[in-house]
Amino acid sequence: TITNSSCGNSNGIILAAATGGIAPLQYSINGTTFQASTSFNLLAAGNYTLTVRDANLCTRTTNATVINLAAPTITSTSTLSSCFANDGTITAVGNGGTGALQYSKNGVVYQNSPVFTGLAPGPYTITIKDANNCTASVVITHPPYIPMSLLTYKKNAPCNNQFMLDTLKVTQVNGGAS
Repeated sequence: TITNSSCGNSNGIILAAATGGIAPLQYSINGTTFQASTSFNLLAAGNYTLTVRDANLCTRTTNATVINLAAPTITSTSTLSSCFANDGTITAVGNGGTGALQYSKNGVVYQNSPVFTGLAPGPYTITIKDANNCTASVVITHPPYIPMSLLTYKKNAPCNNQFMLDTLKVTQVNGGAS
C-alpha cells in the first residue's frame, strides 16, 4: 500500500504485506538493509524496489512508486484602501494542489472564496491550502494611507498695482494617496 508524498516533502509511506515463506519475514526498500517492520515512512517521491525475505533467505521483489502530490501555488491582485476607509480588496489566485483550495488572510480561518474585502491598510499574508493541507503563501502590503497636505493659500496684498509672490503654508496633514 502506498501513501504518496505531498507538498514536495519526504512524507510518503510504503506499507508491505507478504505471505508464505518461513517466518520471520523481513523487508527492505533498498535490497541491503532489512527490518521486521512492514512500514517504510518519510519517503520522498521516487521508485523503490521492495524486497521481502524469509528465514531461509528466499526473496521476492516488487516495485513501488511514490508520487509527489505538488503543493498549490498562489498569486494575487489587490485594490488599495482609500482615504481612511477599510475598503481594500485582495483576490488570490490558487493553482495546483489536490482537491478544493481554501483561502486565509491570517493562516487560521479559511474560506472557500479567494476574495477578501473591507481591508484596512497593512500587510496581509494570504495563504491557500489544499485537501492534503499543503499550503502556499504570499505577502501583500497595502501601504498606509499617505496623506496629502492641507494647504492654506495666503495671497499678499497688491503693492503699487503689482502682486508679490504667493505663499503656500502647510498647516495640517490630513489626507491623500500615493
